[in-house]
Amino acid sequence: MFQTLAKVLFTFACLASGHWLPSPAAHAKTLGNESISLSAQFGFAGNWKLGHVCPVQIKVLGLAKTPEILTIELTTLDGDGVEVAYRKSFRSKSESAGDVNVWLGVRQGRQGAPVTIRLKTKSEVLAELSVSADEIPQPLPSTQPLIIAFGQSLGIEAASSSLIGGNSTFSTAIIEHANELPDESHFFSSCDLMLLPTSEQELIKSLRDSHWNAIDEWLRGGGLCLTSIAPSSIELQSIEGFRKLLPGSIESIGRVRNRGPLESYVSTDDPLDEFEVVVFD
Repeated sequence: MFQTLAKVLFTFACLASGHWLPSPAAHAKTLGNESISLSAQFGFAGNWKLGHVCPVQIKVLGLAKTPEILTIELTTLDGDGVEVAYRKSFRSKSESAGDVNVWLGVRQGRQGAPVTIRLKTKSEVLAELSVSADEIPQPLPSTQPLIIAFGQSLGIEAASSSLIGGNSTFSTAIIEHANELPDESHFFSSCDLMLLPTSEQELIKSLRDSHWNAIDEWLRGGGLCLTSIAPSSIELQSIEGFRKLLPGSIESIGRVRNRGPLESYVSTDDPLDEFEVVVFD
């Protein structure tokens, strides 16, 4: 019984609420006949830690197709009050409107620092966005645990307390859409725990290979992810990135009716209901 239960990955539903910073208005300029605007989202659903890498998602709207290499530049203040600039170059690949998402990893060293974002060519500034300190979500303390959770909030306190400590306060960033997630591993450096329940099948299916590669690299570098698979979501093992998170291949599906040994093992006085299990090879 216990050997079988040792192979079981229990199903749970998790995650908590979060929100995005409303997109500030951009100062629009033009490239050809197209109007360009910028908007920015800070952190994971508005959650970021002071002194840590803060992922900033910058949306470039109305960009005409162009052979030029463009650069996103973000300037802010470091912990000593010195202006610093972060840059990332890209080429528009769109055949139509040319809406582009660019992620920048920014280390905000000072609370209340304004941010300026510019879209540039080699010779000119195409668009500029000024974000005041009041428009940026308040940072979390540098030592406060941050949980990235997929989809919903049910059960997150119980799941996290056993992994990051029952006495810890934590903040939770809820990821509801794949485009809210960066696709490079260093953006997750401030994350203490990722919760990935298979109840969020559509969200999991919508993750790109670059997302899975980033998560895998982050985990191999010391990240922590709690996931699950239920009998109703076994099809997710066909996704290579998700399959890497599982402890093995699925051997069988069963139902636990004799809960006594498990109740003794977890030292609970509350009787458990019958439940389905997935057994891994």
